[in-house]
Amino acid sequence: MHDKERALDVIEFIQMLHHTGDFYGEPFLLLDWQYQVIWDVYGTVNESGYRQYRYAYLEIPKKNGKALAVDTPIPTPDGWKTMGQLCVGDKIFDENGKVCSVTFATDVMHGHTCYRVCFSDGTSIIADAEHNWLTNAWIDNPGHVKSKTVNQGKRAYSGSIARVRTTEEIRQTLKVNGGTTNNHSIAVCSPLELPDAELPIPPYTLGAWLGDGVSGRASIVCDSKDYAIIERIIAEGVPVKKYKKKDRTTEYGLTTGGRSSTDRRNSIQKALRDMGILSNKYIPAVYLRASIQQRKALLQGLMDTDGYVSKAGQCEFVTVRKNICDGVLELLRSLGYKPTLKVDKARVNGKECGDRYRIQFWSFKDDPCFTLQRKVNRLKDSAEQMTRSKNRHITDVIPVDSVPVKCIQVDSESHLYLAGEGMIPTHNTELVAGLALYHLYNDPPSG
Repeated sequence: MHDKERALDVIEFIQMLHHTGDFYGEPFLLLDWQYQVIWDVYGTVNESGYRQYRYAYLEIPKKNGKALAVDTPIPTPDGWKTMGQLCVGDKIFDENGKVCSVTFATDVMHGHTCYRVCFSDGTSIIADAEHNWLTNAWIDNPGHVKSKTVNQGKRAYSGSIARVRTTEEIRQTLKVNGGTTNNHSIAVCSPLELPDAELPIPPYTLGAWLGDGVSGRASIVCDSKDYAIIERIIAEGVPVKKYKKKDRTTEYGLTTGGRSSTDRRNSIQKALRDMGILSNKYIPAVYLRASIQQRKALLQGLMDTDGYVSKAGQCEFVTVRKNICDGVLELLRSLGYKPTLKVDKARVNGKECGDRYRIQFWSFKDDPCFTLQRKVNRLKDSAEQMTRSKNRHITDVIPVDSVPVKCIQVDSESHLYLAGEGMIPTHNTELVAGLALYHLYNDPPSG
């Protein structure tokens, strides 16, 4: 005999499975084959009304994971790895910026249907059709029970539907409003939480030098109205010596001016040379995995010197160096910002002289990316609800040739981990975990 109500009790429990924290209310939506297994095993009863089956053996074909391309970059506390390089025990990050561990990793899989998932910040990730994503959507997929609107603070739009969806589901409901509006969005991750790093040069000082420093020596050119930059450098314990003044700008050496062996050994000039960035500016890797406060100080040094904020409050960092551009993008993403990149031509006296990289993002007064007060004054007050700056929209899901893919599981509470150069939260779920929870807390038969 089959007891429909008993089967639905298990199915509804799993599909309304709640997590604590930021993703409270997120349901686990079963695939068709998972639904059928639970319907048969838990719904079949004997003449006494008890479940017929005390044991069930479930064999799933190998290489059916929910996977990403093996060359997908994955941020780790020590830098970057690819999905293909990850092994059980490796440390990566969840959506809250906390370190989590890889608890399972499949072999490399082939022959999966693959798509390139494109995001509104210009980044993309190749995933297979069954890969899971936690998205907010205005219109839910046909045939699924709509989850209630969940209160995720700044992680959800009011009125949107937040749940786990496959790449294929997202593709089928990509646009709303007659194809004019992106339906799905994914929240930007929180800042990566890491311990203080031992840095050769204080972070604000390095950021200021990367922005307005003389490439071949340890000195900074500063406008007289922005002398607060020099004061901040001095506050970090860096000696400053006034070199020369020209019009409103002055060059300041990051040095005591001493000639002793001790002075040379402890000099900023030597530290720049040892890091390989003298006459070759870029952000060293150790600074990109420093603590949140150290990374914020680095960003403020960069933005106080080479940053701009519009009257509307939008921030922009401009450089002609691709290496610095790449570092600033990674720095911003690691701090929970959503930067976008525009590339055009730099011009001097009307003549083109190479590419110019314009990185735009939003910062707010309660956590400013500047220390210069004239720039801070232009920032907006923090938004009370989710804004575009805290969301990436999925703009397209494009079929691509099948590529080697791999699936991992992590021990983060939400089952989310960060993937891609954009550090985008993506998801893996487990059917067995849901069944175990049902038996632990909600199984009616005694024993």
